[in-house]
Amino acid sequence: MRILYDGQIFRLQPAGGINRYFASLISRLPQDDIPTIAGAGRRPVNFPTHPNLRLNRLLPVLPGRFSGAYLRHARPPFPTWDVAHPTYYQLTRETRYSDYKMPVVVTAHDFIHALYPDLMIESKAVAAQQTEAFEAAAAIICVSQNTRNDLLSFFPHLENKTTVIYHGIEVSGDLPAASESVPEEPYFLYVGSRSSYKNFNRLLVSFAKACNSDPTLRLCVAGPDFSESERWLIFDLGLKERILSVRHPSDAHLTALYRHSLALLYPSRYEGFGIPPLEAMACGTVAVTSNTSSLPEVVGDAGITLDPMNPDDWTDIILHLARSPEIRQPFIEKGKLQSAKFTWEETARQTVAVYQKVQNL
Repeated sequence: MRILYDGQIFRLQPAGGINRYFASLISRLPQDDIPTIAGAGRRPVNFPTHPNLRLNRLLPVLPGRFSGAYLRHARPPFPTWDVAHPTYYQLTRETRYSDYKMPVVVTAHDFIHALYPDLMIESKAVAAQQTEAFEAAAAIICVSQNTRNDLLSFFPHLENKTTVIYHGIEVSGDLPAASESVPEEPYFLYVGSRSSYKNFNRLLVSFAKACNSDPTLRLCVAGPDFSESERWLIFDLGLKERILSVRHPSDAHLTALYRHSLALLYPSRYEGFGIPPLEAMACGTVAVTSNTSSLPEVVGDAGITLDPMNPDDWTDIILHLARSPEIRQPFIEKGKLQSAKFTWEETARQTVAVYQKVQNL
């Protein structure tokens, strides 16, 4: 099967999130499939590998509507594809969904812009792009049942197009040891982006309160560099010496950070899926996360779930885990079993089945 992906997400995200989803999915397509990534630009931290991967520097307007720039760089015979799977809702190079003359599969990642417009920039535009994408799609992949429920609350007439396919995890305790070091002192871990709905600033307040009771506490933050406003908040809360930043660690380094941490702290108010809690459990640490959106669905009874809007609950669990580390073991054992249910191989298998279904419509 010949599948077209645009390279938009690989330009927007160097690592994590939707980037991780498409990189992991494409890398596990059947060996005889031919995936094409068009318009990816420079390769980011996470990028797919596949024996038949094709890269087009420019994105064609498909088919029969190739841009002049594309024609100048492509050689005939021009490629055709069986199915297209855009990496985000908005298409690139002013292409519209009506330009695609093959079935289009769209993944519904989350509905944060529609549900919490005040927390995100350009929420109205993104919500409009989602609407256009879902209405045009031959099939819609929802990354959790919660995400499917959110989609159907806005688009009940699209129920027959939807399929729930969970993410897998790339990071696990089976990865070899990293050459990079981890903090020597006991520490908690935060992983991923820190957009407003991720609740990172509220976590800092909870952590600062815990530090007032236990001056030995440390927080390691893995992801992008701190913004200026985050640096000021860390300074104002007296946490400058308590926080370590690790910029976009490799999978092996991230595995080590998970494995040696007391727990992952993941207080996001909303997630379409939420990969870090599963990674934490796979690497043998406790996942402390929110009791909202898809997160209880993903972690089951193997994680500790709290109200993301109650900072005192987070302060209490930080102190409890630091003072009584023995309570971690039952969660660690359950977490390994829970995380084993989610693999990218299964994600790819189910996604290919969707591709084949729409190809035969």
